[in-house]
Amino acid sequence: MSHVESLAELIPPAVLVPPGRSQALKSIVRTVVPLGFRHSIRNALERMHTDRGCCDASQTVQIEMNGITASFSHEGHWSKRHSCEGFEGDYGRLLVDTIMQEGPESVFMDIGAAEGYYPVFAAVAGSHVVAIEPDPELLCGLQRNVYINGIQDRVTVLPIAVSDHAGTATLYTDGNSGHAPSLADSKLHSHSIAVEMDTIDHLVLDLKSVPSPNIIKIDVEGAEGLVLEGARRLLSSGMRPTHVFIELHCLYLPHFGSTAQDVYKTIVDEFGYQPVKVYMRGTEALCYFTLPVDDGVET
Repeated sequence: MSHVESLAELIPPAVLVPPGRSQALKSIVRTVVPLGFRHSIRNALERMHTDRGCCDASQTVQIEMNGITASFSHEGHWSKRHSCEGFEGDYGRLLVDTIMQEGPESVFMDIGAAEGYYPVFAAVAGSHVVAIEPDPELLCGLQRNVYINGIQDRVTVLPIAVSDHAGTATLYTDGNSGHAPSLADSKLHSHSIAVEMDTIDHLVLDLKSVPSPNIIKIDVEGAEGLVLEGARRLLSSGMRPTHVFIELHCLYLPHFGSTAQDVYKTIVDEFGYQPVKVYMRGTEALCYFTLPVDDGVET
């Protein structure tokens, strides 16, 4: 039995959405006037030494989802996937809808933010956003999209990887094209770079450098279990997020000695979250968990 089949056996039938049942995102896309911005993101950490040209945007597209319209540079690979292919469909709509329901005072943390698709929608909707992305090329696209939308005051960017301990790590990447970056050496990426690494517990509870999120999204290409382990204190506390969106990468997880079943059980059995929807997409499962209605969470 494959990892995907084993995971599917754990998921309640009412929650599971099999492949082909999720509808593609119908985006409204149009070319707008070139912006040519040159500025660095105000909330980025001082150690982020990126090229000022990151904030240039020769062409943008506008995408509407759930009544929110945001602009994105059309230069980035991941922005193109979202705008032109309807990437992540119902899962993406559900995430944005949850952010909107939480209201403008919510805090959305995106671990593996890529070029900032969901952080931009969240910030445009009025939420405070913590966008975490270690890949320099994707980080450049993230900066560009934040600046295009004029949401620098609502987005905090952390140019690091997230794991179960602080230090440095090797990130395997194709930049802003090809395979998504990963801490796993899958032999699929074109090159590797050294990146800084920290834990969510250290950032939120110890350093208090970013606010505690009430919505968290995790997309880390196999390191999901490490991220959760590094957030164990937060996820076990009264400050834990109400909503957890996580992509389980069945092929990459074994590189870290884990499986999708392990991560799923950790979220449900150890941290007490309930599955709401699980969208199966090839060897990945796009999952949405929430706390029980009667769970006491500090506000």
